[in-house]
Amino acid sequence: MAALMAAMAAGPAGAQVTLGAGNLQVPDYYDKLTDIVNAQIAGHRVVAEYKLWEPTRPDDPNPVTVGRKVAIHGRDQWVLRDSFPPPGGDGRDRYVRVVTPDAFYFIALKPASGKFVVNEHGTEWQKPDGYARTVGYFPAAIQLYQPKDVAAVSEVADGEYEGRRTKRITLRTRGGVTHITHVDRKTYQHLYSESDRVYSPKTRGDAPGKSVRRTEYREEGGRLWPTRQESYQVGEDGVRQPVAETIILEYAPYAPSADELDLEAQFGVKPIPHEPRPDSARPNPLRSAGGTGAWLYAAAGVLAAAAVAVVVVRRRRRPTVAA
Repeated sequence: MAALMAAMAAGPAGAQVTLGAGNLQVPDYYDKLTDIVNAQIAGHRVVAEYKLWEPTRPDDPNPVTVGRKVAIHGRDQWVLRDSFPPPGGDGRDRYVRVVTPDAFYFIALKPASGKFVVNEHGTEWQKPDGYARTVGYFPAAIQLYQPKDVAAVSEVADGEYEGRRTKRITLRTRGGVTHITHVDRKTYQHLYSESDRVYSPKTRGDAPGKSVRRTEYREEGGRLWPTRQESYQVGEDGVRQPVAETIILEYAPYAPSADELDLEAQFGVKPIPHEPRPDSARPNPLRSAGGTGAWLYAAAGVLAAAAVAVVVVRRRRRPTVAA
């Protein structure tokens, strides 16, 4: 399953990064990641369309889920609205994900009442998996890469992918899966990943093959802006099976109003009370020289695309709210 990383910035000029998973030892890697969050995620609005295919129906060319995501990234809160546009839906929000510095909310529309209910919530230190999963739905995160369960980094070398100069990272996980990833050599934004395992519909588990995730960009203002990401797998039979596709329709600077970030006003959900973050809940390996107030998030996609699709599709096909 995809591993994700939550990052808190101590101020606009610097950041503290709290690692949620992984031990990827690459020089300047986390500094580069923080730069992307500061410059290209916080203070932006992102609109994306997505498709998810059902891995247990490899012969079906039609995606099982088609939806639209609209995300706004404040300096102290991120909100993602997820809807199913016509045909197949009325265009209303069906799911809402909210992330604050310490807490996460997984909110769904209850059809009978037309009201939103909180299906899951918690603090980042009490439920790190839930927090990571919620953050991971934000489409701006597709440009970042942070693997989970790393046993060893086999190699970090200069490479090339589709004419772009890259850092090629080869690693193995504790489960024995080999990942090869290309990130842009300057920014470390994700370009291409592959692993030597696929999801098998027959065994409903891992099998030999190749799982691929590739991210496309446009260049503007001296930066790379993600426009599309696709995931697919190729089994031992050589058949290519699509898994997921995200197309970013809009990615622009945006300053959300206080009302847009008001949980109670927007969704009838009150912020959850909780104790302050304990000192023992993830020490910060990178510390800013100063700054106050603002904090940011980063989420990083890992290659296990098939596993991600299975989790998301099953969640959507089995609603957790009463009709």
